Amino acid sequence: MNLRAQLVIEDLQGRLKSAPALLSKKEKALLGRYSKKVKVGALEIGVLYGGSSSIITKFLPSGVMLTAIDPFTANGKYIHGDLGCATYFVEKYGDIKKIKFVKDYSYRAVKSWKKPIDFLFIDGHHSYQASKDDFCSWSPFLVQGGFLLIHDSNKSYFDNDLTNLNGFDGPTRVCNEIKERRSEFVLLESLDSMNVFQKIKNRANNEKYGNRKKGI
Repeated sequence: MNLRAQLVIEDLQGRLKSAPALLSKKEKALLGRYSKKVKVGALEIGVLYGGSSSIITKFLPSGVMLTAIDPFTANGKYIHGDLGCATYFVEKYGDIKKIKFVKDYSYRAVKSWKKPIDFLFIDGHHSYQASKDDFCSWSPFLVQGGFLLIHDSNKSYFDNDLTNLNGFDGPTRVCNEIKERRSEFVLLESLDSMNVFQKIKNRANNEKYGNRKKGI
């Protein structure tokens, strides 16, 4: 474990009683509730310090795995996670036997992905293009009946820029487009900054997402 990870862990341990997750209490409960329903496999985009990974693995049924994708790389501008921290917190608060970390960007990892999943949690880069790419690239792997959870996707445009507690423009716009234009997904619930969809059918004729001139 590197020095940065050790310092982060020491700092967070003194202030938290659970793994660090940028989720509300209601969102944590929601994440755990849907994790219990997974039968095929779970996939998470955006790990940070392993808070959400800890919740998911804690509630995943026995024999079901979570694949957690994050580059764990600082680029000097955006918040980034740490693999050492994530491993530590999943070991302490989740179930390390139920997770496989993939240290890569989601747009690269998808190129070699072939497995079906029935749980997809998107909480990666929050720009519109990145959020759209994550949805378009990974949602085809969701089986019919599978769950799609998108975090930070309920931004109110009445909020000012300093209080985006319910989301960001990118994920919010993607969710709105799914609600308005897609017949493959139905919205199950919206809680704080989280939206939960269920895939009710696959795209006709294997048509790919992202072919529209605007939107998904």
